Amino acid sequence: MEIIPKKKEKETSSIITIVQRIGLVFFVLSIIIPVILVILTWKTDQEVDEIRMEIDTKKSPEMILLEDEMRGHHQRVSDFAFILDKRISLNPMLEVIERNIHPNVYLSDIQIDTNERSIKTNGIATDIVAFDQQVKLFEEEEMILSLGIESFTRMDNGQISFPMTITFNDQLFNLNN
Repeated sequence: MEIIPKKKEKETSSIITIVQRIGLVFFVLSIIIPVILVILTWKTDQEVDEIRMEIDTKKSPEMILLEDEMRGHHQRVSDFAFILDKRISLNPMLEVIERNIHPNVYLSDIQIDTNERSIKTNGIATDIVAFDQQVKLFEEEEMILSLGIESFTRMDNGQISFPMTITFNDQLFNLNN
């Protein structure tokens, strides 16, 4: 009788076995945890729906009218806030004019066009020197895109009367056009 020797079994290291078991645990957890989360979410949604239904059944007609009225007020306030956000403020234009107005020049009949970003006005300067200095002040202002003075009139008392159109730079309004 011959004895057939058995093959030696390969010994796996204990580290590889531990890593395999940890990997298996993580695999099982990665399947179980999402299932648990889906079930908990579903239960929470059901509880929220039940609470809403319970609240709706306990509402009085006055409460329902009040809620509808409040929704209407909220919508109007939201619409007004939207309009305010889209509105172009006149303050930057008026600040530039105020900062650059000559002490001997008076502006009247101011017409503001926010779409064109311009101001049309009539000015009166005490003399030709004040008029010339005013024109130079506006021309040197970087926020003023253009200055339109087509004519001026010297009155009997030496004052200069002139119509003027001032167009402002878009940077004044923080626009990215």
